[in-house]
Amino acid sequence: AATKVAGELWELLRNKMFVCLCLGSAAQQFSFNGLSYWGVQYLQDDFNLSDQDAAFYAGSVAGVFGLISPLLGGLFLDHLLRAVPKVNTARRLQISMKWIFLFGTVSYVIIIPCILSGQLWLFLLGLAISMLTFIADIPMQFVVIFEAIDKDNQGLAVTIFTTTQYLLGHLPAPTIIGAIADATTIKFAFVFSFMWSIFCTIFWFGSWTYTYSANGSFTEGLKGLFSFRSMSSELLSTDFIENPSCVSSKSSIN
Repeated sequence: AATKVAGELWELLRNKMFVCLCLGSAAQQFSFNGLSYWGVQYLQDDFNLSDQDAAFYAGSVAGVFGLISPLLGGLFLDHLLRAVPKVNTARRLQISMKWIFLFGTVSYVIIIPCILSGQLWLFLLGLAISMLTFIADIPMQFVVIFEAIDKDNQGLAVTIFTTTQYLLGHLPAPTIIGAIADATTIKFAFVFSFMWSIFCTIFWFGSWTYTYSANGSFTEGLKGLFSFRSMSSELLSTDFIENPSCVSSKSSIN
């Protein structure tokens, strides 16, 4: 049994797309665990809010968008994949990772200028949009795992995925962000927390790249990444008709 588990673990660690997905998700958790731990303190120090007001603002945004964002993300991805047959694993992964990458990038690109603006309303607006796009990524990531990994290895894959998030994201974030705040300012520490999200972009772009390794069509995929025609066809659920792709087994995505 131990040999079997070791073999399954090695197979997962050889899956470059899966490893990049895990590392990007860990960076995501680092950013938002820093936010959840130090957000109220940031609002108090930078905007001179009372404990009660700071907790209300932070809790309202986190509560509302933390609740609706996963639902919207799941529905959005379901809409995108509606026109792609389930047997076409390669194309389903390409679309999923593309939008995970785009949502993750939009998230920190929006929030950092809002933090630097020094305006409370702008910060709260940027935080809401950032949480909407970033947390919407979470159900998409699990869809990628279930699409890319063989059924027999999915339980172990989810374990590795969540453990990586905890060890590289949840666990170190409060301590590191707190140490930076002590050495500089809480605003700088907050900016650093979201700047860490650049690793989401890097690793998720890598993961998206590896979804094209099965058929060698990465150049075409790069053209379609920011292509308006590609995005519109996906949003209109006509992607499979306009962008036929090879039918690929799960084991070929590595």
